[in-house]
Amino acid sequence: MKQLQNTEEERKLRVVFDTNIFVSALNWSGKPWIAYLRWLNDEFILVTSTAILSELCDILRRDFNWSDDDAYDIYNLIGSLSIVVIPTERVLGK
Repeated sequence: MKQLQNTEEERKLRVVFDTNIFVSALNWSGKPWIAYLRWLNDEFILVTSTAILSELCDILRRDFNWSDDDAYDIYNLIGSLSIVVIPTERVLGK
């Protein structure tokens, strides 16, 4: 999990990608892919959760035939380069 280290980084925009953005970025080109590349280029801080990462891996394996290893690798990559939060309550949804 990434930790903020200096005041410049603390002022960076924090962005949350929902699962659909990750799926689109990892399987096609377009605006989600561009946003994903901008994150990898450290233009903003990505905030995610284990629930989003788990759902992403499930969808990549089930719907896009990603191997378990490849899905696990992307889970680890995103998890290690982003801030992973554990929500304490759900506002909307299931």
